[in-house]
Amino acid sequence: MTTEERVEKLEQELARAKRRNRWLLAVGVTVAACVALCAVALRPTPVPARPAHLEAQGAQEAVKEIRANKFIVVDENGKERACLAADMDRPRLDLLDENGKTRAELGALKDGPALWFYDENAKPRAELTLFKDGPRLRLSDEHVLLPRVELGALKDGPGLWLYDEKGEGRAALSALKDRPGLWLSDENGKTRALLVLGALSDEPALLLVDESGKPRAALIAGKDRPVLRLYDEKGKPRAALGVPKDGPALGLYDENGQVRAVLDVDKDGPGLQLSDEKGGTRASLIVSKDGPGLALADENGEVRAVLGRTVTETPDGKTITYPESSVVLFGPDGNVVWQAPR
Repeated sequence: MTTEERVEKLEQELARAKRRNRWLLAVGVTVAACVALCAVALRPTPVPARPAHLEAQGAQEAVKEIRANKFIVVDENGKERACLAADMDRPRLDLLDENGKTRAELGALKDGPALWFYDENAKPRAELTLFKDGPRLRLSDEHVLLPRVELGALKDGPGLWLYDEKGEGRAALSALKDRPGLWLSDENGKTRALLVLGALSDEPALLLVDESGKPRAALIAGKDRPVLRLYDEKGKPRAALGVPKDGPALGLYDENGQVRAVLDVDKDGPGLQLSDEKGGTRASLIVSKDGPGLALADENGEVRAVLGRTVTETPDGKTITYPESSVVLFGPDGNVVWQAPR
């Protein structure tokens, strides 16, 4: 405030005093004297230098600590833009936008530090925490407060989780120590598909699961062969398609898990084997380079009938070859008991 402003203010006070005080003259003289003294006091005067020993003493007496429950920072318009406080059982730092909405918050929770980011509607959209199990990042959409994306580096390994609008986990990608993989779940949160390393063995595998949690299909890249397995509603294998070194093969299983039919192609040609409930081969159809043939066996696995090309050996060591148009019947001892043509 300038000298003129101070004089003007004093004159206004003097006018009000004249209206309510009957000793106008005495008051007027007093005010004039005050104005004169203020004018003299407001003239700049040189400030003497402070002695060095007093400066050192002031430095030692400087405040080293400030204690308060809350600090508020405002902008040039007086709006609150930052707040450092210790309330709600945690210290926190809030950063506000020009509309007074919190957009970022840094806090120290009981479980560890956390950082939140809010949208223009004050809804939390991102959360970064560091708890005992490891750092974790959560992202939310504008419609729900539940996280939709979660990324963490946990003790067992890093992972990425994706959630639907109801908060149910729908996809997860993890790199666990013993089983890295990808999990896909339905709307009820039940796992329906897995792509993992170490689910059924040490090889990578794709596993498809029904709504009751039973495996229904599995694709495995084994060391010696890739295999596709199909399971029934009880989770028992009923079909398997593999490609071993000898050639591709398809196996069909009964409800007890016993192989009952095998269709394969090996170096000798394609073939079909049918087995009984004990696993014994009872019928075999092959097409070799020498010709096709159908062999029927008894419950002991002994061949009892052959239709098509076959080769037999007589007791004296003589080899007999029958053409594709032949029918040969054998006894329990393996000897030929009937043949056509004769």
